[in-house]
Amino acid sequence: PCTLAFWLHPYVTLPTCQHPSRYEPGVLPWLQSLYNNNADLILNGTQHNYQRYGPNDPNGRLDTARGIPEFIVGTGGVGFYSFTSSTGSQAPNLLFKNATTYGALKLTLRSNSYDFAFMSDAGVVLDKGTGNCH
Repeated sequence: PCTLAFWLHPYVTLPTCQHPSRYEPGVLPWLQSLYNNNADLILNGTQHNYQRYGPNDPNGRLDTARGIPEFIVGTGGVGFYSFTSSTGSQAPNLLFKNATTYGALKLTLRSNSYDFAFMSDAGVVLDKGTGNCH
């Protein structure tokens, strides 16, 4: 079965007008444990935007065999945190970002895979894909 973990403050994020890029030191042991136990997906909030990352290891390196994709979804209505950098070593393997659209992440969870779609509040799909579980 797939393992999904979620908490508020992301370990990896692009810097914004409100939050710098971060590697939360208190989160690293959790990330390492999730990685060691083959977790499949991480969801975070707190940034008022949408970001999707490829499968990273706990050190932020792309790992297509055991890495864990991360979604940051904070597009619910308080306003947006604009990005202050488009790339950087603090946000490795960023695949998609949006800081201008209210919306939600739709996840369809299956026993060995998942589908995702970031949908605007008008129902337009802006980012979508599928992932396999370890």
